[in-house]
Amino acid sequence: MGTLVRPDRLNLAEHPSLNPVALLPTISVVPPVWRVPGYDRLIRQILNAFPGSVVETARPGVPPSAADVVTVPYDFRRVWSRRPSTCVMWSRRGCVT
Repeated sequence: MGTLVRPDRLNLAEHPSLNPVALLPTISVVPPVWRVPGYDRLIRQILNAFPGSVVETARPGVPPSAADVVTVPYDFRRVWSRRPSTCVMWSRRGCVT
């Protein structure tokens, strides 16, 4: 709720140290009329298809354990703001032209 009242709290220019910590779940504001799909359904489908699988969220500087699936939180605003328009491909090392 605080983000709706003060959206400037998520401004990357004012708060460059903001880092994503998890994938977004599905958000239902007015079910089923207004719904923003998240990643929770995909994770449930993976766990149902492969019983006993271990899902872990990647953390900066922490190597994943024996997880079968590693989710990687991201902030699309940060990726697209740094991505040059001349990129042919984007990799862990950066832009490949």
